[in-house]
Amino acid sequence: MMKKRIAWVVVITLVLAFCIGCGNNDAGPAQEPAQEPAQTEAQPEAAPSGGDDDAVAAGPLNITFVSPLLGHPAWLTAKYSSEDAAAELGATLNWVGPAGIDIEEQVRLQEQAIAEGVDGIIICPLEPSAFEDVNMRALEKGILVINTQVDTSEASRTAYIGTDNENFGKAAAEALAEKTGGTANIALLVSSLDSGNQLLSKEAAERIWADTAPGMQIIVMEATAGDSAQAATKVNSLISAYPELDVIWCLDGSAPAGAAQAVNERGMQDSIVILGVDDTDENLDLIVDGSIWGTLAQNYYAIGYESVMMIDKVMGGGSVPSITDSGSMLILGDTVAEYMANR
Repeated sequence: MMKKRIAWVVVITLVLAFCIGCGNNDAGPAQEPAQEPAQTEAQPEAAPSGGDDDAVAAGPLNITFVSPLLGHPAWLTAKYSSEDAAAELGATLNWVGPAGIDIEEQVRLQEQAIAEGVDGIIICPLEPSAFEDVNMRALEKGILVINTQVDTSEASRTAYIGTDNENFGKAAAEALAEKTGGTANIALLVSSLDSGNQLLSKEAAERIWADTAPGMQIIVMEATAGDSAQAATKVNSLISAYPELDVIWCLDGSAPAGAAQAVNERGMQDSIVILGVDDTDENLDLIVDGSIWGTLAQNYYAIGYESVMMIDKVMGGGSVPSITDSGSMLILGDTVAEYMANR
Protein backbone atom coordinates (compact mmCIF):
# COMPACT_ATOMS: atom_id res chain seq x y z
CA MET A 1 0.00 0.00 0.00
CA MET A 2 3.03 2.33 0.30
CA LYS A 3 3.23 2.24 -3.52
CA LYS A 4 -0.43 3.28 -3.62
CA ARG A 5 0.27 6.17 -1.28
CA ILE A 6 3.19 7.36 -3.44
CA ALA A 7 1.03 7.08 -6.54
CA TRP A 8 -1.59 9.38 -5.02
CA VAL A 9 1.08 11.92 -4.15
CA VAL A 10 1.88 11.95 -7.87
CA VAL A 11 -1.84 12.22 -8.68
CA ILE A 12 -2.35 15.22 -6.42
CA THR A 13 0.71 16.91 -7.94
CA LEU A 14 -0.70 16.32 -11.42
CA VAL A 15 -4.09 17.61 -10.34
CA LEU A 16 -2.58 20.85 -9.09
CA ALA A 17 -0.59 21.27 -12.30
CA PHE A 18 -3.39 20.48 -14.74
CA CYS A 19 -5.45 23.41 -15.99
CA ILE A 20 -9.14 22.60 -16.28
CA GLY A 21 -10.52 23.21 -19.76
CA CYS A 22 -7.24 23.64 -21.65
CA GLY A 23 -6.57 21.86 -24.94
CA ASN A 24 -8.89 20.33 -27.52
CA ASN A 25 -8.55 16.60 -27.00
CA ASP A 26 -10.31 13.93 -24.95
CA ALA A 27 -7.98 14.26 -21.97
CA GLY A 28 -10.43 16.25 -19.90
CA PRO A 29 -9.78 18.11 -16.65
CA ALA A 30 -8.51 16.74 -13.43
CA GLN A 31 -10.06 18.06 -10.25
CA GLU A 32 -8.28 20.78 -8.35
CA PRO A 33 -8.42 20.33 -4.58
CA ALA A 34 -10.41 22.94 -2.71
CA GLN A 35 -8.61 25.64 -0.78
CA GLU A 36 -7.84 24.40 2.71
CA PRO A 37 -10.18 25.96 5.26
CA ALA A 38 -9.19 27.33 8.60
CA GLN A 39 -8.12 24.85 11.24
CA THR A 40 -10.78 23.54 13.56
CA GLU A 41 -10.42 22.00 16.96
CA ALA A 42 -12.34 19.09 18.39
CA GLN A 43 -15.45 19.71 20.45
CA PRO A 44 -14.50 20.12 24.12
CA GLU A 45 -16.35 16.95 25.07
CA ALA A 46 -14.40 14.93 22.52
CA ALA A 47 -10.79 15.86 23.24
CA PRO A 48 -8.50 18.66 24.38
CA SER A 49 -8.35 21.47 21.83
CA GLY A 50 -5.89 23.93 20.41
CA GLY A 51 -2.21 24.24 20.96
CA ASP A 52 0.34 22.06 19.29
CA ASP A 53 -0.24 21.13 15.65
CA ASP A 54 2.32 18.34 16.01
CA ALA A 55 0.60 16.80 19.02
CA VAL A 56 -0.33 13.12 18.99
CA ALA A 57 -2.44 10.94 21.24
CA ALA A 58 -0.90 9.92 24.56
CA GLY A 59 -1.57 6.18 24.21
CA PRO A 60 -2.66 3.46 21.76
CA LEU A 61 -5.94 4.31 20.05
CA ASN A 62 -8.97 2.13 19.42
CA ILE A 63 -10.76 3.27 16.23
CA THR A 64 -13.80 1.86 14.44
CA PHE A 65 -14.30 2.50 10.71
CA VAL A 66 -17.94 1.97 9.71
CA SER A 67 -17.84 1.44 5.95
CA PRO A 68 -20.99 1.95 3.85
CA LEU A 69 -20.02 -1.05 1.65
CA LEU A 70 -17.89 -3.58 3.46
CA GLY A 71 -16.34 -5.30 0.44
CA HIS A 72 -16.46 -2.62 -2.27
CA PRO A 73 -12.99 -2.23 -3.89
CA ALA A 74 -12.84 1.55 -3.40
CA TRP A 75 -13.73 1.28 0.28
CA LEU A 76 -11.28 -1.60 0.71
CA THR A 77 -8.58 0.84 -0.36
CA ALA A 78 -9.67 3.05 2.55
CA LYS A 79 -9.58 -0.01 4.81
CA TYR A 80 -6.01 -0.88 3.85
CA SER A 81 -4.79 2.70 4.16
CA SER A 82 -6.46 3.18 7.54
CA GLU A 83 -4.78 -0.04 8.66
CA ASP A 84 -1.46 1.34 7.38
CA ALA A 85 -1.95 4.45 9.53
CA ALA A 86 -3.04 2.40 12.54
CA ALA A 87 0.04 0.20 12.22
CA GLU A 88 2.28 3.28 12.17
CA LEU A 89 0.64 4.54 15.36
CA GLY A 90 0.32 1.22 17.16
CA ALA A 91 -3.46 1.69 17.13
CA THR A 92 -6.29 -0.81 16.74
CA LEU A 93 -8.49 -0.41 13.65
CA ASN A 94 -11.86 -2.17 13.59
CA TRP A 95 -13.35 -2.43 10.07
CA VAL A 96 -17.13 -3.01 10.09
CA GLY A 97 -20.10 -2.28 7.85
CA PRO A 98 -22.97 -3.76 5.84
CA ALA A 99 -22.39 -5.82 2.69
CA GLY A 100 -24.89 -3.65 0.80
CA ILE A 101 -26.16 -0.14 1.35
CA ASP A 102 -28.01 -0.28 4.68
CA ILE A 103 -28.29 2.97 6.64
CA GLU A 104 -29.91 1.35 9.68
CA GLU A 105 -27.09 -1.19 9.96
CA GLN A 106 -24.47 1.56 9.72
CA VAL A 107 -26.16 3.42 12.56
CA ARG A 108 -26.40 0.24 14.64
CA LEU A 109 -22.69 -0.46 14.15
CA GLN A 110 -21.85 3.11 15.11
CA GLU A 111 -23.95 2.75 18.26
CA GLN A 112 -22.09 -0.47 19.05
CA ALA A 113 -18.76 1.36 18.71
CA ILE A 114 -20.02 4.05 21.11
CA ALA A 115 -21.02 1.36 23.62
CA GLU A 116 -17.55 -0.16 23.31
CA GLY A 117 -16.00 3.19 24.22
CA VAL A 118 -13.68 3.53 21.25
CA ASP A 119 -11.52 6.64 20.85
CA GLY A 120 -12.69 7.53 17.36
CA ILE A 121 -15.25 6.58 14.73
CA ILE A 122 -14.79 7.00 10.98
CA ILE A 123 -18.11 7.00 9.14
CA CYS A 124 -19.60 7.67 5.71
CA PRO A 125 -23.04 9.08 6.65
CA LEU A 126 -24.80 8.33 3.37
CA GLU A 127 -28.03 9.98 4.56
CA PRO A 128 -26.75 12.82 6.78
CA SER A 129 -30.01 13.34 8.67
CA ALA A 130 -29.90 9.71 9.87
CA PHE A 131 -26.49 10.26 11.49
CA GLU A 132 -26.81 13.64 13.19
CA ASP A 133 -28.09 12.19 16.46
CA VAL A 134 -25.72 9.21 16.67
CA ASN A 135 -22.74 11.43 15.80
CA MET A 136 -23.71 13.84 18.59
CA ARG A 137 -24.02 10.98 21.07
CA ALA A 138 -20.51 9.86 20.18
CA LEU A 139 -19.11 13.35 20.71
CA GLU A 140 -20.92 13.63 24.06
CA LYS A 141 -19.10 10.45 25.13
CA GLY A 142 -15.74 11.99 24.19
CA ILE A 143 -15.44 9.96 20.97
CA LEU A 144 -14.08 11.75 17.92
CA VAL A 145 -16.10 11.43 14.68
CA ILE A 146 -14.54 11.78 11.23
CA ASN A 147 -17.04 11.95 8.36
CA THR A 148 -15.90 10.66 4.98
CA GLN A 149 -17.33 11.33 1.51
CA VAL A 150 -20.67 12.62 2.90
CA ASP A 151 -20.86 15.29 5.60
CA THR A 152 -23.26 16.08 8.41
CA SER A 153 -23.48 19.45 10.14
CA GLU A 154 -20.17 20.81 11.41
CA ALA A 155 -21.39 20.63 15.02
CA SER A 156 -22.04 16.88 14.75
CA ARG A 157 -18.55 15.73 13.82
CA THR A 158 -14.89 16.47 14.50
CA ALA A 159 -13.80 16.81 10.86
CA TYR A 160 -14.63 15.80 7.30
CA ILE A 161 -12.39 14.34 4.59
CA GLY A 162 -13.53 13.34 1.13
CA THR A 163 -14.10 14.38 -2.43
CA ASP A 164 -15.04 18.03 -2.88
CA ASN A 165 -18.34 17.42 -4.64
CA GLU A 166 -18.44 20.85 -6.27
CA ASN A 167 -15.02 20.32 -7.84
CA PHE A 168 -15.91 16.75 -8.76
CA GLY A 169 -19.06 17.84 -10.58
CA LYS A 170 -17.17 20.62 -12.34
CA ALA A 171 -14.47 18.19 -13.51
CA ALA A 172 -17.07 15.81 -14.91
CA ALA A 173 -18.99 18.64 -16.59
CA GLU A 174 -15.90 20.07 -18.27
CA ALA A 175 -14.69 16.65 -19.42
CA LEU A 176 -18.04 15.54 -20.86
CA ALA A 177 -18.65 18.87 -22.60
CA GLU A 178 -15.25 18.66 -24.25
CA LYS A 179 -15.75 15.02 -25.25
CA THR A 180 -19.19 15.61 -26.80
CA GLY A 181 -18.62 19.04 -28.30
CA GLY A 182 -20.95 20.68 -25.80
CA THR A 183 -24.17 18.92 -26.77
CA ALA A 184 -25.44 15.70 -25.19
CA ASN A 185 -28.45 13.99 -23.66
CA ILE A 186 -27.27 12.42 -20.41
CA ALA A 187 -28.52 9.64 -18.16
CA LEU A 188 -27.21 10.00 -14.60
CA LEU A 189 -26.80 6.85 -12.48
CA VAL A 190 -26.69 7.48 -8.71
CA SER A 191 -26.64 5.18 -5.69
CA SER A 192 -29.95 6.54 -4.44
CA LEU A 193 -32.11 9.48 -5.41
CA ASP A 194 -31.25 11.26 -2.16
CA SER A 195 -27.48 10.62 -2.06
CA GLY A 196 -26.42 14.09 -0.90
CA ASN A 197 -22.84 14.02 -2.16
CA GLN A 198 -23.87 12.77 -5.61
CA LEU A 199 -26.62 15.34 -5.92
CA LEU A 200 -24.12 18.10 -5.11
CA SER A 201 -21.92 16.90 -7.99
CA LYS A 202 -24.95 16.82 -10.30
CA GLU A 203 -25.94 20.36 -9.35
CA ALA A 204 -22.39 21.65 -9.80
CA ALA A 205 -22.23 20.10 -13.28
CA GLU A 206 -25.56 21.60 -14.26
CA ARG A 207 -24.39 25.08 -13.21
CA ILE A 208 -21.28 24.72 -15.36
CA TRP A 209 -23.31 23.55 -18.34
CA ALA A 210 -25.87 26.34 -17.94
CA ASP A 211 -23.08 28.91 -18.23
CA THR A 212 -20.80 27.29 -20.81
CA ALA A 213 -22.55 24.43 -22.64
CA PRO A 214 -26.36 24.72 -22.52
CA GLY A 215 -26.63 21.84 -24.98
CA MET A 216 -25.60 19.44 -22.20
CA GLN A 217 -28.76 18.15 -20.48
CA ILE A 218 -29.44 15.45 -17.88
CA ILE A 219 -32.65 13.97 -19.25
CA VAL A 220 -33.09 11.16 -16.71
CA MET A 221 -31.67 10.10 -13.34
CA GLU A 222 -31.87 6.52 -12.05
CA ALA A 223 -30.80 4.91 -8.76
CA THR A 224 -28.78 1.69 -9.04
CA ALA A 225 -28.13 0.99 -5.31
CA GLY A 226 -24.54 -0.16 -5.69
CA ASP A 227 -25.65 -3.08 -7.89
CA SER A 228 -24.10 -3.53 -11.33
CA ALA A 229 -26.82 -6.01 -12.39
CA GLN A 230 -29.48 -3.43 -11.53
CA ALA A 231 -27.50 -0.85 -13.50
CA ALA A 232 -27.46 -3.11 -16.58
CA THR A 233 -31.21 -3.66 -16.39
CA LYS A 234 -31.96 0.03 -15.97
CA VAL A 235 -29.61 1.13 -18.75
CA ASN A 236 -31.23 -1.34 -21.14
CA SER A 237 -34.59 0.23 -20.33
CA LEU A 238 -33.21 3.75 -20.65
CA ILE A 239 -31.77 3.10 -24.10
CA SER A 240 -35.19 1.91 -25.25
CA ALA A 241 -37.04 4.80 -23.62
CA TYR A 242 -34.56 7.51 -24.69
CA PRO A 243 -33.18 6.76 -28.17
CA GLU A 244 -31.55 10.21 -28.13
CA LEU A 245 -29.26 9.17 -25.24
CA ASP A 246 -25.60 10.15 -25.84
CA VAL A 247 -23.94 9.90 -22.42
CA ILE A 248 -24.20 7.74 -19.30
CA TRP A 249 -22.59 9.45 -16.30
CA CYS A 250 -22.13 7.10 -13.35
CA LEU A 251 -21.87 8.46 -9.81
CA ASP A 252 -22.61 5.01 -8.32
CA GLY A 253 -19.29 3.16 -8.20
CA SER A 254 -20.82 -0.17 -9.25
CA ALA A 255 -22.78 1.26 -12.19
CA PRO A 256 -20.08 1.49 -14.92
CA ALA A 257 -19.82 -2.30 -15.36
CA GLY A 258 -23.57 -2.70 -15.68
CA ALA A 259 -23.87 0.28 -18.02
CA ALA A 260 -21.06 -1.08 -20.20
CA GLN A 261 -22.71 -4.50 -20.34
CA ALA A 262 -26.00 -3.04 -21.54
CA VAL A 263 -24.37 -0.75 -24.09
CA ASN A 264 -22.08 -3.50 -25.43
CA GLU A 265 -24.96 -5.96 -25.77
CA ARG A 266 -26.64 -3.46 -28.08
CA GLY A 267 -23.44 -2.72 -30.00
CA MET A 268 -23.66 0.97 -29.08
CA GLN A 269 -20.24 1.53 -27.51
CA ASP A 270 -19.30 3.93 -30.33
CA SER A 271 -22.43 6.07 -29.90
CA ILE A 272 -22.85 6.25 -26.10
CA VAL A 273 -20.11 7.75 -23.92
CA ILE A 274 -19.82 6.23 -20.40
CA LEU A 275 -18.05 8.13 -17.63
CA GLY A 276 -17.48 6.09 -14.47
CA VAL A 277 -16.38 6.85 -10.94
CA ASP A 278 -13.49 5.35 -8.89
CA ASP A 279 -10.36 3.51 -9.91
CA THR A 280 -11.46 -0.06 -9.29
CA ASP A 281 -9.66 -2.75 -11.28
CA GLU A 282 -12.93 -3.45 -13.06
CA ASN A 283 -13.37 0.16 -14.16
CA LEU A 284 -9.77 0.45 -15.32
CA ASP A 285 -10.12 -2.77 -17.34
CA LEU A 286 -13.30 -1.37 -18.91
CA ILE A 287 -11.32 1.68 -20.04
CA VAL A 288 -8.55 -0.51 -21.46
CA ASP A 289 -10.96 -2.59 -23.57
CA GLY A 290 -12.92 0.48 -24.68
CA SER A 291 -16.17 -0.42 -22.89
CA ILE A 292 -16.21 2.92 -21.05
CA TRP A 293 -14.60 6.23 -21.99
CA GLY A 294 -13.11 7.09 -18.63
CA THR A 295 -13.48 7.34 -14.86
CA LEU A 296 -13.02 10.01 -12.22
CA ALA A 297 -10.90 8.38 -9.54
CA GLN A 298 -11.41 9.46 -5.95
CA ASN A 299 -8.54 9.27 -3.47
CA TYR A 300 -9.74 6.60 -1.07
CA TYR A 301 -6.20 5.96 0.15
CA ALA A 302 -6.01 9.49 1.56
CA ILE A 303 -9.51 9.15 3.03
CA GLY A 304 -8.58 6.13 5.12
CA TYR A 305 -5.04 7.09 6.08
CA GLU A 306 -5.71 10.72 6.96
CA SER A 307 -8.87 9.93 8.95
CA VAL A 308 -6.84 7.85 11.38
CA MET A 309 -4.10 10.48 11.55
CA MET A 310 -6.69 13.18 12.28
CA ILE A 311 -8.02 11.22 15.25
CA ASP A 312 -4.50 10.74 16.57
CA LYS A 313 -3.66 14.41 16.19
CA VAL A 314 -6.82 15.76 17.87
CA MET A 315 -6.59 13.22 20.70
CA GLY A 316 -3.10 14.58 21.36
CA GLY A 317 -4.41 18.14 21.64
CA GLY A 318 -3.72 19.26 18.08
CA SER A 319 -6.09 20.70 15.50
CA VAL A 320 -7.12 19.62 12.01
CA PRO A 321 -9.04 21.31 9.18
CA SER A 322 -12.81 21.14 9.47
CA ILE A 323 -12.96 20.09 5.79
CA THR A 324 -10.25 18.37 3.75
CA ASP A 325 -10.58 17.70 0.01
CA SER A 326 -9.01 14.30 -0.71
CA GLY A 327 -8.73 15.06 -4.45
CA SER A 328 -9.59 13.18 -7.64
CA MET A 329 -8.22 12.51 -11.13
CA LEU A 330 -9.71 11.84 -14.57
CA ILE A 331 -8.41 8.61 -16.14
CA LEU A 332 -8.89 8.02 -19.87
CA GLY A 333 -7.66 5.54 -22.46
CA ASP A 334 -4.44 7.44 -23.10
CA THR A 335 -3.54 7.69 -19.40
CA VAL A 336 -4.87 4.44 -17.94
CA ALA A 337 -1.75 2.33 -18.57
CA GLU A 338 0.52 4.79 -16.77
CA TYR A 339 -1.97 5.13 -13.93
CA MET A 340 -2.22 1.36 -13.48
CA ALA A 341 1.56 1.00 -13.52
CA ASN A 342 1.90 3.50 -10.66
CA ARG A 343 -0.96 2.32 -8.39
